[in-house]
Amino acid sequence: DGTSFTEEDSSELRKHLLKPDDERLAFVFGLAISTDLAEIQSGKAFPKRAEARRWLSATRAEQVQALAEGWKTSTFYRDLWHIPGLYPEPGGELDEYDSAVARNSALEIMGDLVPKQEWWSLEGFIMAVKETEPDFQRPGGDYESWYIRGEGSDEYLTGFDNWEAIEGALLEYYVTGPMHWLGLVDRADEAARLTAYGRAFFGQTPWPTPTEPEDKIIVKDDGTLLISRKVS
Repeated sequence: DGTSFTEEDSSELRKHLLKPDDERLAFVFGLAISTDLAEIQSGKAFPKRAEARRWLSATRAEQVQALAEGWKTSTFYRDLWHIPGLYPEPGGELDEYDSAVARNSALEIMGDLVPKQEWWSLEGFIMAVKETEPDFQRPGGDYESWYIRGEGSDEYLTGFDNWEAIEGALLEYYVTGPMHWLGLVDRADEAARLTAYGRAFFGQTPWPTPTEPEDKIIVKDDGTLLISRKVS
């Protein structure tokens, strides 16, 4: 879907991640393109220096807001293609799939259903969507023309009977993947809770403006620099 890498590239890039995970790497790259921090030319990715410098000089809250809004509107990063155990294939209605429409439909429902402060059941949320807005990512309710295989299966997951395998898995991925990685939700066993950033993301409160700690950069005798992740 445009966010895949060769094994050599993945191996090199993972070294620079706090948590060296291929799915997080694909998400970071998708966000970089979606927020105009990077661009693709002749099959290669390049940072957009002015935009990247502007983002890096912003406060942490401003950085989070920019990334969250970039994910919300992204058509480049297609969440459905990153769900473990699902393998979408070209053809049928999937060729017209709009990840931003699907994502925003789900987020609008989530903003209406989940509490602002308390923990909520992930399974309960998924079942509530199934009961109230099951076609959130399928305008027209067509459950026959998408070519998606499950793990270790030659059969396509068609029909409403496979809603939980696809739509349910996508809703879970939104929460436990991108929203958690962006700091919009806290996670627990089978449960989630909106953070201050998450409440702001849904327009329930203003975006937080926490005080930025001034951590010092430590220079060791051998020239090594010790820099906190909190440093701009």
